[in-house]
Amino acid sequence: MPIKLEYTVSRQQFEAALSLARSDRVLSEEWLERSRRVRTARSRSFMAMLGTALLAKASNDEIDPFAL
Repeated sequence: MPIKLEYTVSRQQFEAALSLARSDRVLSEEWLERSRRVRTARSRSFMAMLGTALLAKASNDEIDPFAL
């Protein structure tokens, strides 16, 4: 059965993530290292896929981000 994401929830999660990214808050070294690895991947689609998976999971706990 397909899972439907609520647009308003997804938008709120995206805005919160964008706000955090633009802030001066220090992120964990583990998160930064993983992000760097995705950024330097041979295929640029990995970054879009990661963003999609993270937003989907943040919007609905039933989402399996590994299903992508």
